[in-house]
Amino acid sequence: MVAGLPLSACAPGAPKALFEAQTGGVAMTSTVNHATYHIGEAKGFFAEEGIKNIITEFQGGSDVARGITEGGLHYAIPAVSPSVSAFMQGAPIRIIGGQWAAATTIAFAVKPDSPYKSLVELKGKKVGYSRPASLTHFFILKAISGAKLTANDFNLVAVGGAAESRTALVTGVVDCSWVTDTIAVQGTLDKSLKVLFWAHELVQDWQETVIAARPEFIKANPDVLTRFL
Repeated sequence: MVAGLPLSACAPGAPKALFEAQTGGVAMTSTVNHATYHIGEAKGFFAEEGIKNIITEFQGGSDVARGITEGGLHYAIPAVSPSVSAFMQGAPIRIIGGQWAAATTIAFAVKPDSPYKSLVELKGKKVGYSRPASLTHFFILKAISGAKLTANDFNLVAVGGAAESRTALVTGVVDCSWVTDTIAVQGTLDKSLKVLFWAHELVQDWQETVIAARPEFIKANPDVLTRFL
């Protein structure tokens, strides 16, 4: 007995079980905008809120949206365009918050010895993007339109995620492809690639990624989402 209480009442309780949230996004390990996930996990910020994020990396924003609507993700970070597209098609997805409000994490690059200095010079060549209806798909179409050309003027190739895109570029599968900010910077420093243009040069005011979830998860677990946000 301690102060009239049984010792069992004074013992520390068992650790509270963490909610294991299935989540993810594109290029989770190679873009600055996802750093908050990794810092939060490493520093225990999410654990303090009773959450452990189990992260899956996807190859394109449309894959992330499908992960929410079909693949069992509790919440995730898809790009705006595939999220809205999925919603307009009646898919069970809802945007609950903004995540990265700038088009600063995506560039399109060529090999360092490439003769191409502009998108116009790539007419008739192979240009890589991640997945149809993805953010990179939107940006390359935006760039093509800005150059007063059409998608038919290029051979657009869905190359997949950040690592796959870089491999496709350096091995010559495509003549130009998308890269994340960290890959673009590192490639510039070690002269393994040459940035042709950045997405933020095309779009100034832009919500790049959002936080989204299925309606039933939002309804059943508002406390989890509140703690995560």
